[in-house]
Amino acid sequence: FFVIMAVLYAKREIGNGGDPALWVGLIGIAFYVSSDLFKGVSGGFINPATALAQNIWQNITVKLDPNHEWAMWTFEYTICCLLGPLIGGFVGGTVYNFT
Repeated sequence: FFVIMAVLYAKREIGNGGDPALWVGLIGIAFYVSSDLFKGVSGGFINPATALAQNIWQNITVKLDPNHEWAMWTFEYTICCLLGPLIGGFVGGTVYNFT
């Protein structure tokens, strides 16, 4: 949600003559804050494809080290990591369109 909102507002402001460096910096800050906010949950991944790749890799390797801290990934956790960013992007675009 935050990243989509930052990108859409930056695109609008740059198109209206805003300083591109300022708005690209805002996008970078939005990425940093989003990844830092969710690093304890998903390792900081805000991209569903990356979360899926991480989950697949961890499910393959958990058999080698079942006591590892990432062994808690379950099917439900995977669905949340995949649907969360998609729903957030949809809501971010919808809120931008309404504002």
